[in-house]
Amino acid sequence: MKPMFVDVRHGEKDVHWLKFLVFSIALIVIAAAIGGVADFLILGFYGYTAPIIGATLAILVVVRLLIRIVGYQPIEVESDIQSS
Repeated sequence: MKPMFVDVRHGEKDVHWLKFLVFSIALIVIAAAIGGVADFLILGFYGYTAPIIGATLAILVVVRLLIRIVGYQPIEVESDIQSS
């Protein structure tokens, strides 16, 4: 299965790095914000650990996606299938 932000053109892998960078930054910021809001709603005061944990989990997701993008190899499908 083809990962996000990857297109295959003429048998070559084409990675949309700018879209990946914007997605990564947005994911990390949103995860930290959600962690901060959840911490405030649950405990009643602002803490620093929940945003750090949220950002760390988002970084792990981004690294996993980056590994899938870099390691992706498009499979060439033979179009010359002989029917008998």
